[in-house]
Amino acid sequence: MPPGVRVAGKITFIMGRLSAKSVGAGLLEHLDALAAKLHERAPAALEVFDPDDVHAARVATRRLSAALDLTSPVVGKRHRKPLAAGLKKLRRRLGPLRDADVMVALLDALAKDARHAAAAGWLRDRVAANRESRQAKARNKSAAGALRSVDAWSAVRDEVAQAHDAVDCLLAESLHRQVDAFAERADRLAAGVRGADGGGASMAGGAVLGVAVGRQDPHALRVAGKALRYTLEMAAAAGRSPGAGLLRRFKRMQDLLGDWHDLVVLADRALREVVAAELTLHDAAGSERVLELARVVVRRSARELEAFAKLWTRAGDATTATLRSAFPLTRDVSDVAVEEVERAAEPDGPEADPEQ
Repeated sequence: MPPGVRVAGKITFIMGRLSAKSVGAGLLEHLDALAAKLHERAPAALEVFDPDDVHAARVATRRLSAALDLTSPVVGKRHRKPLAAGLKKLRRRLGPLRDADVMVALLDALAKDARHAAAAGWLRDRVAANRESRQAKARNKSAAGALRSVDAWSAVRDEVAQAHDAVDCLLAESLHRQVDAFAERADRLAAGVRGADGGGASMAGGAVLGVAVGRQDPHALRVAGKALRYTLEMAAAAGRSPGAGLLRRFKRMQDLLGDWHDLVVLADRALREVVAAELTLHDAAGSERVLELARVVVRRSARELEAFAKLWTRAGDATTATLRSAFPLTRDVSDVAVEEVERAAEPDGPEADPEQ
């Protein structure tokens, strides 16, 4: 890759000289694009609050955090920790805004059903008012200030570039570990769904709140799946894609878990708003309508888990086997990582921990 300069907002990324055949070069291009997207979309997300910008900026923080996790053996704490803290702070600011945008969109769709229009409208007004309050608070904080800590990416990417020989090993090791963890959780969830069905109780009828979820935490499965997906994206950028078909199948699994999450967050919010407004005390009929809406949403969320379980039962073993074979563990990543991080740390001397 020829030397060059990429400008994103007020950040200039020095690309450096890397072999076009280097596994790390493609990954660095991918991560540079994410850093550029974050600087491009975060100001609109934190000042204009455009839902697309909020979503894009938040996802960029998650993907960059996943990259930090992947490359932690070859990046010193002095540069890694400030960037990790900055990304976490941004994600915490963007998270509630994104959740509110998703809930408002779901409630707009639910309001089209006459049976739930009144309850959905009441709940939407509550969620929208809270969103406006959060936006007002966000306006008091500078987007540029929030992004300043992300400037540490330039130093991190320099260390990753110097240690690019370790990237292939790091990807393989991380993917094997994540695939095993995700498969174990998915197997338990699918077994829970089958157990609920075998006992004559549908998850959509309530077992999702008792039998099935008691055996497995779908949220933990979803988080593990997102981390695995981001690592697969990095592998593809590094020229190690397991294939478009598998990536599409895994994205479908993630979408089902994502839809489940959005629905249960909405159901939980409905219950909390009923309590906060003391709705049962002041409007018993209205309270019953909102609680019925929450039940409908929970049943829909259960169907998303059932769909995931069926897809995993049908394709999980093949997906896992393909991923493992696509990323063979051929070298000891620890040896490569130690050698690379020592070499990367030499110019700056002993690293200092910013938390001390």
